[in-house]
Amino acid sequence: MNVYQEISQIIKEADGILIGASNGLSIAEGYNIFADDAWFQENMGDFREKYGLRCVLHGFSVPMKVEEKWSFVSRLVKAKAMQDEPSEIMKNIYALVKDKEYFVVTSNAEDHFVPAGFEADRVLKWKGN
Repeated sequence: MNVYQEISQIIKEADGILIGASNGLSIAEGYNIFADDAWFQENMGDFREKYGLRCVLHGFSVPMKVEEKWSFVSRLVKAKAMQDEPSEIMKNIYALVKDKEYFVVTSNAEDHFVPAGFEADRVLKWKGN
């Protein structure tokens, strides 16, 4: 039995599941706020060129006119937080726990759990202190 089969068996036998999710899950879904990757260059290239941005996170720290900052944020939200279709990763995680008592604690701002089927009152978006 490989490690994934072992984990699957443990989940099947568990009475409840607590899921902790942070930036690693977003990166696995193809959303890396720290990367000057193809997605960032294609979707935020105008901000990259004008302000010298090298990643999404950098865009939040660079001074911009209010209108431009809102343009940056709204484009980001539309592209990454308002998904029409959950990723395969999220569908698979939900399939593992949907018949269990579960709770999710995430520091990810983009909510990919509820669109994948997770109940909103079982997802806590923790923002730190």
